[in-house]
Amino acid sequence: MGGFRFTSNVLKIARTKLAGKLFPSTTAHFSLKETLYRNYPPGSNFVLIQVGANDGVSNDFLFEFLKERKPSGIAIEPLRDLYERLVLNYAAFPKVSPVNKAVHAEQKKVTLYRVDPSRLNELPAWASGIGSLDPAHHKKSGTSTEHIISEEAGADHLMRIVESHPLPAPADLLQIDVEGYDLEVLKQVDFNRLRPKIIRMEYINLPLQGVEEAIGLMKGQGYYCFYDDLDVIAVDLKKIRL
Repeated sequence: MGGFRFTSNVLKIARTKLAGKLFPSTTAHFSLKETLYRNYPPGSNFVLIQVGANDGVSNDFLFEFLKERKPSGIAIEPLRDLYERLVLNYAAFPKVSPVNKAVHAEQKKVTLYRVDPSRLNELPAWASGIGSLDPAHHKKSGTSTEHIISEEAGADHLMRIVESHPLPAPADLLQIDVEGYDLEVLKQVDFNRLRPKIIRMEYINLPLQGVEEAIGLMKGQGYYCFYDDLDVIAVDLKKIRL
């Protein structure tokens, strides 16, 4: 079955004249949302790892997708107030374990720079999700420094978190959205032990060199990569139908 799916995907890519491109053009045909709905009909089991889960609901279609599936896995969010909302929102998914940590290759505690929760009403809704290890990250979105506070959070290596919360099956999706630290999280993936069928990684906050390194890493592991809005999507063509 995997061989047939792979051949079908290759033919589909060739027909749309995207073969050989590092980043095929974004089209509805290669939308991550549509790809997930195509491969995982309502009632399907779905194993995920979310790094930078926020409250689990804001600015992401994934929550609505999960509501009609049987999700399990890990949702990682370091900021305490967002984590508490994540726990409430994911109460409907008892097999998804919320984890209140940052992901870091070496440190056990990190400082995050985020919008002061008491001032979120002064800013657009997306501002709650720009917390970052980079103290200057907010400037990329034009957010004033006067709105930013620092907050400490516990941290651990991604693979140690995964090992502490064993998955019931291989991951269907690894989602990384950590405001500029995305490549560093991706580099923590041990593909011998964790090989997601799909990787969704926000690239918009990375320098071009970082984007190219991330793409090279995923392509080197046999994934096919494309753009989808602000994300790079990496797909295992032997396991996912485009």
